[in-house]
Amino acid sequence: NAEYMGVESTMASDTKKHITVAAIISAGVVVCQLLRRHYKKSKTLSFESISCANLKSCLSSSKFKDLSMVQAELESVQNRISKYIRCTELEMSHWLSNCEPAAALASTEVYFKLDNDQVTGSFKVRGAINRMLSLTPEERSRGIVTASTGNHALAVAYAASVCPFDIDYAIYLPSTVSQSKLQRLQEMKANLQFYGTDSSVTELHAAEVANASGKLYISPYNDPLIIAGQASIAVEIVQQLKGKRLDNVFVSVGGGGLISGIALYLKSVDPTIRIIGCQPEVNACLYQSLKQNRIVTEKDGFVNGETMSDGTAGGMDVDSITFPVCQQLVDEWILVSEEEIQRSVRDMLEKHHKVIEGAAGCAVAAYRKASQRFANTRSVIVLCGGNLSMKHLKQVVNLDE
Repeated sequence: NAEYMGVESTMASDTKKHITVAAIISAGVVVCQLLRRHYKKSKTLSFESISCANLKSCLSSSKFKDLSMVQAELESVQNRISKYIRCTELEMSHWLSNCEPAAALASTEVYFKLDNDQVTGSFKVRGAINRMLSLTPEERSRGIVTASTGNHALAVAYAASVCPFDIDYAIYLPSTVSQSKLQRLQEMKANLQFYGTDSSVTELHAAEVANASGKLYISPYNDPLIIAGQASIAVEIVQQLKGKRLDNVFVSVGGGGLISGIALYLKSVDPTIRIIGCQPEVNACLYQSLKQNRIVTEKDGFVNGETMSDGTAGGMDVDSITFPVCQQLVDEWILVSEEEIQRSVRDMLEKHHKVIEGAAGCAVAAYRKASQRFANTRSVIVLCGGNLSMKHLKQVVNLDE
């Protein structure tokens, strides 16, 4: 009996220990949940302090003469979103710095801003993170709707997963979306809807859905806070050059959100920096709109052709706030052929061992097309994305076969 009682006593002691450990773990879980809620609340309140009032004022008035206050706002935005994104490398290209005899004899420097290595494979995450962090509590409770050709969709899905609050969202895609981008979105379990074959049609439909359902529509480019996020790429470029003079920046253009953010910041730093917009010849809505001094649409007979630069493809909102920015702050436009885009994507694989998508190849092709004019200057080419589909990869690898 004594032996039996001893065993029973040991078992009871072990049970008490297990109960005590379980209680400690449960208490720890509760504490962690409370801390997480407090963290979310405190972080959210601090996010809302950057309103970008001066930027919004400039964009609403279409006046961009004094950008000093905008500069400070954009630097604050870059600091805010930096914990969620990568500060991508600014890498010198010896290949392009010496690609022409005239360049080799001169002090020509060409750099790549490698946002093809960004967390979602594209610069779009910069704007999406900033827009998401700027949502008011009321907007978060309503939920959001957006539209995209792929990269903005990936950015919104990522932003929703890392921001310190939960939000309901839906993403509308054209049926022509890149299969590689679609697969990644499906892996992220994003809420996807499909409508139309052109990005402008998809965006219009998504905005109508948001209005009918009481949700907030977030444009991929036609939004001051999206533009402010994209400007962070220019803030990083200036920081990474460490005081070196910057002469030219080559930027691929779709709806104009990226080039608007870059232009607004760089012109505030040095108005003499030349901003060069790059578009495919067969799909250049913004360039054609600037020529006619108004945004052209399908109603005007404007048709976008098929391009490897799917990230810049499609039309624009007729009230896009990026249009006056491009009118006043973009210094030059270079259009490139599909072959020039394809060869630039392929040559980046060979010369730099970098995978870039067609939209990024557009900017590389634009520099190469006009490189002799930029001898003896310092240029940055923004590689806006690296989400290249297998179809396009095979196409460029076998380009001369």
